[in-house]
Amino acid sequence: MTIQKIDLMTIRRVLTIAFVVIRLTDSYSQNVPTKQAVLNKFNFSEYSIIKDKDTIFFYVHKKENSKPTKLVLYLQGSSPDPLFTVENNNGQYSIYRWFPGDYKFLDANYYYAVIGKTGIPAISYGDLSDYSKYHQSNSLQNRVHQADLVINYVVKNLINGPDKIIVYGHSEGAPVAAKLGTINKKITHLGFWAGNALPDYFDFLLQNSKANWTKEQSDSNTYKNIKEILLSFQNITQNKNDFSAKGKNDYSAKRWWSYAEPPINNLLKIDFPIFVQVAGKDESAPVESTFIIPLEFTRLGKTNLRYEICMECDHGFEIERENGEQEGKWDSIFQEFIRWTISTENND
Repeated sequence: MTIQKIDLMTIRRVLTIAFVVIRLTDSYSQNVPTKQAVLNKFNFSEYSIIKDKDTIFFYVHKKENSKPTKLVLYLQGSSPDPLFTVENNNGQYSIYRWFPGDYKFLDANYYYAVIGKTGIPAISYGDLSDYSKYHQSNSLQNRVHQADLVINYVVKNLINGPDKIIVYGHSEGAPVAAKLGTINKKITHLGFWAGNALPDYFDFLLQNSKANWTKEQSDSNTYKNIKEILLSFQNITQNKNDFSAKGKNDYSAKRWWSYAEPPINNLLKIDFPIFVQVAGKDESAPVESTFIIPLEFTRLGKTNLRYEICMECDHGFEIERENGEQEGKWDSIFQEFIRWTISTENND
């Protein structure tokens, strides 16, 4: 059966955010920087795990000559981007990092790790044209499985008797973190950032309803869109193993189906401390869909939740001021998150 095509590109979640935080000014002249040179610039080391005929590449940072006893694992959003890129500008090479610089705020007690996407080179020297391997593996279950293996590897090979394992996921990484928290028993603290508590398709329906409430969309168009969204999801359930997708910005039925599991269900299974951070002006993960989180935790008598809203923030925790300038809140949110993990050490 062919999945019905509707204009999901106009309503789909933007499940990731790219951080172009550093452009190094070092000139490499005509010499292309090696992979090791790129990693050295940011003080990251590459590790790999071979599992089920596939290789998981992940990258770990620590302070020089340190012996960390804690791990912070970051789970990024959905976009199939490399972690680092090398750009050639008429023979002069610049290096970019495409994930947050949160590791800079950690002291010598912490490892910081990030996982590359399957089928996507972690260090890119040019545009990628073939995303078939990425789409074949792209699912909630696969990302959870990889993160579980990475945590276990770090605990076994890098940390002797860890005293804290912190996982935080942003956007699509948030439901990955929630599911992971129900599987890996070594995790002590969880960050669920700019994620949806209910399935993506609920957000699509909510966004259409909001457009109708605010008179941005007619009743007839809203009804038509709602029916199409529901039919699209029905078709996905009948093609849930289909990983065919085209290019970078497409999603397969396999991917949609895997993330149809409501993250709230997993969050409620967790008893160690959880830090939920959402944004009031998030057009990718509407804040309204997350209100169920504190309500359900309260109803069930669970006291391991901290729920925060940055009312002025967008999906990437940026605030657009009246003069058009952007004020980033990500760094301060991350620092508060780490302080919170310290204050709740005896609650895990």
